[in-house]
Amino acid sequence: MRIVLVLLALLNVAWGLFALARPGAAGRFVGLSIDAAHGAGELRAVYGALVIAFGVVIAASLRLDGGDQWLRLLAILFAGLAAGRVISLALDGVVGYTLAALLLEAGTAALLYYGARSVGP
Repeated sequence: MRIVLVLLALLNVAWGLFALARPGAAGRFVGLSIDAAHGAGELRAVYGALVIAFGVVIAASLRLDGGDQWLRLLAILFAGLAAGRVISLALDGVVGYTLAALLLEAGTAALLYYGARSVGP
């Protein structure tokens, strides 16, 4: 399970770096367009820096005392993202990207929750 957590950390950091460096490309990948400079800033902040922070916390949780608690917190945050996708699917209908993101975020939440058991006391 620790290997899975390391991979999750690396994937989050890699995506975040991509979004920081190329917000337009990251936006197009998720179906967003940048119409103004503040759009690039928003993508860099949320899809870039925040996602990097998720990856750093996952990685740090493998080394720090209380790492299981950090993983459980991140599991709740990813579950919150997944809940937003469920609401979007209910209100907007089934959209392929939204469904894929729901599965990714719900799966990540589950992996983080169960991964907490491998680093816990």
